[in-house]
Amino acid sequence: MLLKAEFAGDAEVLQAKAEHYLVCFHDGCERHAQCLRWVVGLYNNDNEVAKFAINPRCRDVQNGHCPLFRSCEKTVMKHGLTHFYEGMTGKQERQIRQLLIARFNRKTYYQIRNGKRLIAPGEQHDIEALCRKCGWTGPFVYDGETEDYVW
Repeated sequence: MLLKAEFAGDAEVLQAKAEHYLVCFHDGCERHAQCLRWVVGLYNNDNEVAKFAINPRCRDVQNGHCPLFRSCEKTVMKHGLTHFYEGMTGKQERQIRQLLIARFNRKTYYQIRNGKRLIAPGEQHDIEALCRKCGWTGPFVYDGETEDYVW
């Protein structure tokens, strides 16, 4: 059985998330030990009478194909695009920036650009595919990276 001790280093973050994150209490799920929503549920305030949670009677959840499953493995998340456009032509830079704003919306794009929002692996793939589509063949230079959960 998965214990809180395995996540002791992240206890404060998980406890904060438990206040407002969609959690799962379905212990019978075959994937619960790998599910971030179930792990966050371990940090739930036991004094709460009611909680916004995944319905364990949902057919997909009972069959182990939960559409809301999130892996509790940390992954490499990139952040910041302040040096991302270096080496690109002005035309490529403008075109890529416009496509990224269209993909994420203006507010989210600037949060990503300024490093205030982490870039998940799927989003990194989308960004890099857009750049390749615009003819960029050089390296992708993010401001940094960190390991975190994909919430």
